[in-house]
Amino acid sequence: MRLPVTPQLSTKDGVSAKNARLTNMLKETTKRGDLAVVRPGLVLDAQASGVGNGLVVFNNELVSVYGSTVGVGVTPGSSLVTTYTEPTPSTEWRTVDYLNDEYITFIFVTATGELTTFVGDGTSFGTASYGLITGNEAITAALSATAYVVVTRDGGDGYGSFMEVYRTAVGGIPSFSMVKSSNSYSCLRGDCAYLNGRFIIPCEDVGGVIGARIYSSSDDGATWISTNIAGFSPGGCTWDGTRWIIYGSDLDDTNPKAYYSTDLITFNALTLSGLSPDYIPLRIEKINGVYLARCYSATQTLQDMLYSSSDGIAWASATGAAFEMVQAIKTIGSYVYIGGTDEIFPYSNPRILRTIDGVIWETVCDPTGSFAHDLASDGTNLVGVSLTNANWFNNVVTASSIPTVGTITGSNFDFAQSPL
Repeated sequence: MRLPVTPQLSTKDGVSAKNARLTNMLKETTKRGDLAVVRPGLVLDAQASGVGNGLVVFNNELVSVYGSTVGVGVTPGSSLVTTYTEPTPSTEWRTVDYLNDEYITFIFVTATGELTTFVGDGTSFGTASYGLITGNEAITAALSATAYVVVTRDGGDGYGSFMEVYRTAVGGIPSFSMVKSSNSYSCLRGDCAYLNGRFIIPCEDVGGVIGARIYSSSDDGATWISTNIAGFSPGGCTWDGTRWIIYGSDLDDTNPKAYYSTDLITFNALTLSGLSPDYIPLRIEKINGVYLARCYSATQTLQDMLYSSSDGIAWASATGAAFEMVQAIKTIGSYVYIGGTDEIFPYSNPRILRTIDGVIWETVCDPTGSFAHDLASDGTNLVGVSLTNANWFNNVVTASSIPTVGTITGSNFDFAQSPL
């Protein structure tokens, strides 16, 4: 018998642009010319452990034998999203990551006037003593395979330097130590990132009248060097395969600008296009050759927009992601996740989407009342923290499964069904 093991196929007819990138496709040459054909494939719905010994459809249900276990049908997967209030009265909640088998975040606690470390499993958070981290806000953080770097800033209230950089090794109990500080330059809107073996922190002078100072570390955040770029207010950064690119604007936030470097010491200006009138890339992720950027405008009604690019230079407003406002964008596993809302105020209808190619997006969850500013995952579930609402959400995912109905002697089996 033949089993219908592939979903129904569909086509997207059209003509590709010159030098267009084709993913998961086959080239078919005929007398009429060359055609790009989508390669057929399967979508994993459920899996069981053991040696597969038989598979057949009985009465429109899938019957399977793995080892000595008989399973019938498939129990569909599901997800449940829950929104929680902040663990303590707070004013700032910007970052969350999954580190050493727990979620970790940093919250400014109003009652104590201190920036406090919180850890948890996604359903609850509690305080942790992993080293002193001071400041008003934990602005941004980045992970490598062996180190975790957190950047804080102070608004002049005396909690520490204007910018402080903390580091801990990955593995075991975290133990943060301050590795860099500055009272002249601060991470005002830049995004700390780990790119091609370097931690990078784009900063600017506290008065906003001089320009940028780009900090970088080649030894996993232990020591840092810096280079100044006059007249430049930096935002996000990326690696295009041969060079680092730092995005930003002039000091008036009216003209998007970028600089590139092959050593993070000498920088050269780069001409951008497509970001008019004044959308500035503040955080950039790259997936399968597509750059995706959360961009900010100080003059437009839609302040936070998602833009895409094939080369990091020519940009266009992203399609396929149904958002007007995007705050969170982060690569998690093999996907880029974004979080945002379809309205500016009162921030209703927040959603989390993800993509594997920058073109087709799928909805992950709708975290009611939680406008995600950052996201993290333990590999299955998803947690997002909200700067606007001072809360967090936890999306618990239950995978599809094959229900067990009994056991038989382990062997190889085939099945047949009579007309009755």
